Amino acid sequence: MRRALALFALAACVDAGESSSSLNHEHIVAVRAQPPAIEPGGVATLDGLLAHADAPTTDEQPIVMTAKSPIALFTAVHFEFDHWQIECPAVAEPTPLVVEMRFASGEVATKIVVLGDTHANPAAPAIGVPDPVPLHEDVALGDAEWFTSCGTLRGTTLRVDEPCEGELVGVVRDLGGGVAWTVVPLHAR
Repeated sequence: MRRALALFALAACVDAGESSSSLNHEHIVAVRAQPPAIEPGGVATLDGLLAHADAPTTDEQPIVMTAKSPIALFTAVHFEFDHWQIECPAVAEPTPLVVEMRFASGEVATKIVVLGDTHANPAAPAIGVPDPVPLHEDVALGDAEWFTSCGTLRGTTLRVDEPCEGELVGVVRDLGGGVAWTVVPLHAR
């Protein structure tokens, strides 16, 4: 299980040359399994929130998905009509399935889905920022991992010093592999 959690952490890495909280470059912000743990016979779908240079974020389904470990469970991942999904086979005990997914932009992510267990994603974070965001003031955002294409983030505080328009994204993760996000437009004047 520790190996699986380490792989999960690696999947969240971004380019070292860019701020990890910036939405102004191509990268995967987060990936989500719905649900992150499934009982035998259950089905999970996966999607990703992708950031783009000079464009809004997009919620996308992978175009290719492959089971990486344990390889004996590779048939749990398959294409169903118009999407990739994971169907949980009979398993003797909860088993982390490491899945690699590729998105249309070429970005690749790894996600763990637990087979033989149940777990729901956490609630998406509430984002209550003023519209427009005041210039030259710190705005407390609350508990989440934050990303923006407008202003500067320092932990859970947003500061905007120049007029701009963009997005603010809040992501929450739990220890069971659950992920949820909220995306809101951001205006600063």
